[in-house]
Amino acid sequence: MSATMLRACLLWMFCLVALPAFAQDYAFAPVPAWVQVATLPDAGDAMPTSDGTRYLLLDDQVDARTARSTAYRRIASRLENPRALSEAGQVRIDFQPDYQRVLVHAINVWRNGHVTDRRPDARVEVLRREEDLDDAMLDGELTVAITVPDLRVGDILDYSYSVVGSNPVFGDGYHDAYTARFGTTLGYRRVRVLYDAARPLHVRAPQDFARRDGGQGAQRFVEFTARRLGRVRTEADMPDSFDPWGQIELSTAGTWGDVVRWALPMYGARLHDRKLADEMVRTLKLHDTNQRAAMLRAIAFVEGEIRYTALDMGKNSHEPNAPEVVLARRFGDCKDKAVLLSALLHEAGIQAEPVLIDTEGRQTLATRLPSAVAFDHVVVRAHLAGKPVWIDATRDPESGPLEDRSPLPFRLGLPLCATCDRLVDIPEPAPRDPVVDVGQRIDLQEAGKGYRADFTVVTDYRNENADSVRDDFADGEEDLGKRYLSYMRKYYDDMRIRGTPVLRERGAGRNGVRSIERYTLKSADNAFSVVLFQLADWVPDLDLDARSTPLALDGPTFARQTIRTHLANGWDVANEDKTIANAYFSFRRTVRAQGDRLEVIAEWRRLADEVPATDYAKVRDDVDRVRDLLSYDVTLGDDAPSAEGAATTGKDHAWRLLAFVFIALSALLAWGVFRKDTQLRRLRAAHRAAVPPHTPPN
Repeated sequence: MSATMLRACLLWMFCLVALPAFAQDYAFAPVPAWVQVATLPDAGDAMPTSDGTRYLLLDDQVDARTARSTAYRRIASRLENPRALSEAGQVRIDFQPDYQRVLVHAINVWRNGHVTDRRPDARVEVLRREEDLDDAMLDGELTVAITVPDLRVGDILDYSYSVVGSNPVFGDGYHDAYTARFGTTLGYRRVRVLYDAARPLHVRAPQDFARRDGGQGAQRFVEFTARRLGRVRTEADMPDSFDPWGQIELSTAGTWGDVVRWALPMYGARLHDRKLADEMVRTLKLHDTNQRAAMLRAIAFVEGEIRYTALDMGKNSHEPNAPEVVLARRFGDCKDKAVLLSALLHEAGIQAEPVLIDTEGRQTLATRLPSAVAFDHVVVRAHLAGKPVWIDATRDPESGPLEDRSPLPFRLGLPLCATCDRLVDIPEPAPRDPVVDVGQRIDLQEAGKGYRADFTVVTDYRNENADSVRDDFADGEEDLGKRYLSYMRKYYDDMRIRGTPVLRERGAGRNGVRSIERYTLKSADNAFSVVLFQLADWVPDLDLDARSTPLALDGPTFARQTIRTHLANGWDVANEDKTIANAYFSFRRTVRAQGDRLEVIAEWRRLADEVPATDYAKVRDDVDRVRDLLSYDVTLGDDAPSAEGAATTGKDHAWRLLAFVFIALSALLAWGVFRKDTQLRRLRAAHRAAVPPHTPPN
């Protein structure tokens, strides 16, 4: 039995044993008095999806007048064909049992104008699924799963429920965000919040939503509504930071400083157990006068000795454990690791603070409403010799100089310190050396009308790229060799592998690995291509004429591939140096030939994470030009083979000389005719100027 299957079985048994205790987590109850019940829209206000579901209504209402808020939701959809029945009969409601319970208000089915209450017949179960278990993340979330019987084509399923309770980690604050629109049409969308005027609520919503405010005295409400919402159409390769759906944001935080003041008491932890603190100082030599060395040891300890495991139940969804707890457990999540590393650096006399991060929103965090739920990650900003050092303690153990480690790709963060009150930029400097550097030797031998080519590919990987390759080799070199060969055959059909790939560490302090691959190729053809295959992985293949959304740019920020092709007869090839650059990437390819060696070197530098839709057309044209340069074609068979038609052999030079003589003689003969005909052509030109030219057919 695999480890995954074993974990699944254990989790299933846990859920089965725990079921009796879950009965108190849900109940049937009437709709709360503070809820404004909406009228069902007409069926024509929404179009059915591809599976035949017509979404009529999505209504979210929140009572945030007290710290223990209640969130009400109602969903109504019409089932247009048999395909819609399979999903419609399963209602799922997620909640946190530590501080929430579920109230089911209605499970109604409308048929031929009559409504039936299906609550007495519905089957209700409480499940714990832990969807992120394989990633060492447990959140304790439970799901009320309701199976609705007897659904038929043409029915409208109309159900509502409330989740009572909110995370006590937020104290008397309220923070939430609702998706505004979806990948399907929607007849009616509403988000309505009741709040106390003593706790002002800050809101933001898409401009096409109608806003209404009201209330009496201290009891206030704000409401956003939209009717006949169109379907949101997405495109491939959109950056994670781009949100095509829109958000309705709600928060009692007026500034980012308010968020800092909420978080700082949780994240300002230090080692209070002085015996344990002294032990860590002694073990890691944190009192070293070389603070850089002390910092490197502290980072290595937290990255390598504290394994990543997230137990995000209850308040621990946002509140880290104390450093002493993390040291005792020897595991923790990003919050725990950040607080522990900050505490260790404090013992070393180095100022450091945790920084809240939005890994998906990145630079778009600046457009968000200040909120405690705007973040999903925590890193550390340390200060060494007056300069900031950014550290993600959840990374695999790193080595080498701090300056050569991969920068954090998060763009913006919110530091937690007594004087911090705003978002700060997280620098992402370009690497000094390529993070992927491919060196390839090809030995070509002519064989009859074809050739034989022996390939040796040596690739150096740095930082997280090295971690990925280590993981690949850990699965077994033979299987990896098959995968590598399959990849290479995308460019060379008849390629064979010579031995299994080899992986070597690049030495202490180099923070990287080197892979070595060997292949051979035999062909009856006389055409050979020098392919920059590694760079082809990161140059996008753009087949759209235009885009309405941004385009994500992937791959390393700096990569290089060098191919040296050796041929006994030598080369007669013109040198080249071509560069294609814009604000988002640059690509340079140089071609040099000397003696028996043809050298093709290309460098790819990614200068941005994404391309705005407005610049897509220009970037697409540049990408097409780059892709044309990813292959350098060679024709074999002459004494000195030519490449890409630009190079010539000795026979070519003789023919060029004869052609030049012929053209010169023809030009002398034509000159006399030209002089006699000049006056006539001028008269004809004057006539053509007065007559529209003939347009050739397309």
